[in-house]
Amino acid sequence: MIRPVLLCLLALAPAPARAEAPVRPVVSEIVTGSAIATRDFPGVIAAEVETTLGFQTAGRIETRPVNLGDAVTAGQVLATLDQVTLAEDVAAASAGLRAARAEADFARQSLERAQELQRRGVAPLATLEAAAAKAAAARATVDRARADLTRARDAERFGRLTAPSAGWSARSWPNPAPSSPRARRFCVWPPPPGARR
Repeated sequence: MIRPVLLCLLALAPAPARAEAPVRPVVSEIVTGSAIATRDFPGVIAAEVETTLGFQTAGRIETRPVNLGDAVTAGQVLATLDQVTLAEDVAAASAGLRAARAEADFARQSLERAQELQRRGVAPLATLEAAAAKAAAARATVDRARADLTRARDAERFGRLTAPSAGWSARSWPNPAPSSPRARRFCVWPPPPGARR
């Protein structure tokens, strides 16, 4: 019987003392609904429609009032070529046409005189043929001078580069601008629907 009593005494004995654990602080993070909705994605933004523009004539760029990222409207001047040079080209081509017409008139009068002398039998046939060749060459010179004047007038008219539609400038010429018309181009991005400028 000794055994059961001993077991009872051990069960009633006080438990040994335990070391107390240190108190740990509790950290809570409050997350709002807007923080959950924000997401980042890497990517490249590109225009849906991009219009590449360039001068249709050669010349030195005089003004470039639009820079990268500027909003533009349809018909707005984006750049202009040196108008003084273009006007001088028109004046020179016009003077060239007047000179060619004067030479053609003189050649026509010389041909008429050679024809009359040939009818009278005073001038040889070679003189008439030479006068006819000079008259034909003078007419061709007038045609070439007229074409030069048309090109100079077109160049003067093409000396202004305008935006074909509303949008934003995506690229433009460096400063100072090159003299080649196609060295760099100006691009206009159309604005997205509902965008404010």
